[in-house]
Amino acid sequence: MYSGFLQEPKLLGFAYDLEQQVQPRRAPQYLGAAPPAPPDAGICAALPSKPDVFTGKAHLPHHLGTGKPLKR
Repeated sequence: MYSGFLQEPKLLGFAYDLEQQVQPRRAPQYLGAAPPAPPDAGICAALPSKPDVFTGKAHLPHHLGTGKPLKR
C-alpha cells in the first residue's frame, strides 16, 4: 500500500481492519515442559583469572582515516 503525505492513520486503520478479517495470529500452544538445561561444559573454568591487557602505546605510521603521516 502506498499513500500520500500524513496518511499513516488511514493506512494503520486499513491494516487493523485487514488483520481483524484475516485473523493471522494464533494463540501459542502449550507443548509440555521446558527441556532440561544442558550440562556444564566447563568453558568458563578454562578462562584465565586475569585477562591480558595491552598497556603500551599504539605506534601508527599514518592516520587510519586519511592516510596522512602522523606528527610526533
